[in-house]
Amino acid sequence: MSVRGLGWVGRCVLALALGGSGVVVHAMEVRATEVETAKLSATLYVPADGKKHPALLVVGGAEGGREWARGVARKLAEEGFVTLAQSYFNGPGLPKTLANIPLERFQRAVDYLQALPSVERGHLGVVGLSKGAEAALALAAREPRLRVVVAASPSDVVWQGIDRSGGAPASSWSFRGVPLAYVPFQPCVRCRGLLDLYTQSHPQALAADHVEGKGMAASVLLISSEQDQVWPSSAMARALAARLRREGDAVVSVIDYPTGGHFAFGLPPTPASAKEDTGFGGGTPGGLVLARKESWKRVLEFLRAHD
Repeated sequence: MSVRGLGWVGRCVLALALGGSGVVVHAMEVRATEVETAKLSATLYVPADGKKHPALLVVGGAEGGREWARGVARKLAEEGFVTLAQSYFNGPGLPKTLANIPLERFQRAVDYLQALPSVERGHLGVVGLSKGAEAALALAAREPRLRVVVAASPSDVVWQGIDRSGGAPASSWSFRGVPLAYVPFQPCVRCRGLLDLYTQSHPQALAADHVEGKGMAASVLLISSEQDQVWPSSAMARALAARLRREGDAVVSVIDYPTGGHFAFGLPPTPASAKEDTGFGGGTPGGLVLARKESWKRVLEFLRAHD
């Protein structure tokens, strides 16, 4: 019987047994392929064992491109998942701004993964950070093929898009040619940074239909931090979890790392990158290191339990 055939409990027992016997379990060998078409800009990572595996779409935040997504996707592939790190704006052939990005672009990525011979049919999920988490949640609410969602530093609403060229306000996402209802940024004369802007603007969502997640059936893991200095991910994660439990069939878990900051999930940081990430995203370097280590373990447990 293969290791995957053992199921999650069996694999845990096997891992404990191997660890106790002094056998070192190495990461899987992975093959990477660049995918650049008119419909898809991504990097595919496939375990090189020739077997079928669950698949994950991985999307990063408002930086554009897929640097964060590539690192996370490769590491997840080494753990036994077929992964696709996708760019969705600010790249060759892609929109220049994060505004009215069609969710169909992500659905094409799901189509691509589902058609791969290396993917277990029906075992699909999405992992996103920040704006990528916002996209992942909006996608999962409209894409029943997704069984699991990992949303790191998530939002409970669709926000106004990010257009540094000074264009007219617009939604971050669209679906079937229609912009999703969104929370606009409010004038914020005394704002000291992004957190103030998002915190002041968020109450506008209370009386409007900008919320996401209705009808979502996927299992959802939310990762947040009280010291997030980009947006109030901790409060938004709690609000989102409560709404999903109240209005849908989703199974939702929330993990909060008080000093992890906005980048509490990802690859192990270097001392320099930990300082840089906490300087922008909040938290402390030590808190970030611990949050990354712990959240990675929890994400793997979550994904394997629902694959």
